[in-house]
Amino acid sequence: MYKGSPITWIVDPLDGTSNFVAGLPWFGVLIAVMKDYIPMAAGAFIPAGKHLYYAEQSEKASLNGRIIHVSKAQALRDVLVAYSLDYSDNYIDTIKETAILAKLVNNARNIRSTNCLLDFCYTADGRIGAAVNYHEKIWDIAAPWLIVKQAGGKVTDTAGKKLDFMVSVENYKKDFPTVASNGHLHDKLISLIHDN
Repeated sequence: MYKGSPITWIVDPLDGTSNFVAGLPWFGVLIAVMKDYIPMAAGAFIPAGKHLYYAEQSEKASLNGRIIHVSKAQALRDVLVAYSLDYSDNYIDTIKETAILAKLVNNARNIRSTNCLLDFCYTADGRIGAAVNYHEKIWDIAAPWLIVKQAGGKVTDTAGKKLDFMVSVENYKKDFPTVASNGHLHDKLISLIHDN
């Protein structure tokens, strides 16, 4: 909250910066409007293709004005899963993430990744069944959280718990390990992530 206002805007003017710099078309703009730390309206614009995703708490999510829905698939084997793997100074964390990736490869139809808003937007419109990213920031995930949710999906942390969108220095600095899915696949994904 700023000066006592219950409204907070969270804007990521260039989600997918490294893609943009490399000349890849996988980037866009994310905007979320929160009230009392809950996203109430959200937009995601992908310039390549001029795709505008929009959602608000009282309405179904849309793509260029057309209502969208998450995939109806009941099994991971039937869907593509997006998994983003970022650089880490902690080699052990990287090894742990690659182990999770290996489990997903062996259980999903296939793995894809743009490492940006497209992974979550495509989960919302059903092209991808789920997306996993351990290194989201609050400005990366506030808008996609609402878009996937209002498309009928589910978004949690990698332990299956609700995401905390409180505006604070701690939340600004921390990573939001995130799983988004069509809902049917969520428990299976969480189980795979934590299966030793």
